[in-house]
Amino acid sequence: VPAVLLEIVNPSFGPLWFVYLLALATVRLCLTRRLPPALVVGALLLGGWVVYWRTGDPAGLPRAVFFAVGFYLGPRVPELIGSRRTLVRAGIATLVLGVAAALLSPLLRYPVEAAACVPLSILVLALTAWATRTRALDVVTKPMAWVGRRTLGVYVLHWPLVGALTVFGATHRADFAFLAHSQLWDIAYPIVVTALI
Repeated sequence: VPAVLLEIVNPSFGPLWFVYLLALATVRLCLTRRLPPALVVGALLLGGWVVYWRTGDPAGLPRAVFFAVGFYLGPRVPELIGSRRTLVRAGIATLVLGVAAALLSPLLRYPVEAAACVPLSILVLALTAWATRTRALDVVTKPMAWVGRRTLGVYVLHWPLVGALTVFGATHRADFAFLAHSQLWDIAYPIVVTALI
């Protein structure tokens, strides 16, 4: 029973743990909306660090801090990615924190890596915004947009598809023998699932 209760509070397993964690993070953020953002983010970072230290698994609560940072910084994203000064600072912070994380022990690495994700995200968002305005990159951005529009559907629906293929494959093992240890199948599977969905 304690393991089930822990999974309800700190979802980290199953096909939809990430979606469930998003729902829990939303509830937590609503309950703490009157608290200072730095306190909420700090508490989630500390809680995620403790869970990561105890379990060694970055799934679950260790990811909740990213929802909080996105929640608080979301309205400022256009301003942040439009400022050269912010982008330079984000680049320096990403570099410094990335090097620091590489030099630290695994126990101390989690909070530094989590902190590095904030400026790195700002850089990636700025690069994405620039790429969408550059017509020369349409050959890359259009397929990425197509996949992006289907990502959640693929994530949610690929689990039942894997289950059905597993059951069907177990009862028709000889028919699927050619797929075992096939690099072609490893590459084709996500493309086929994306196209189906």
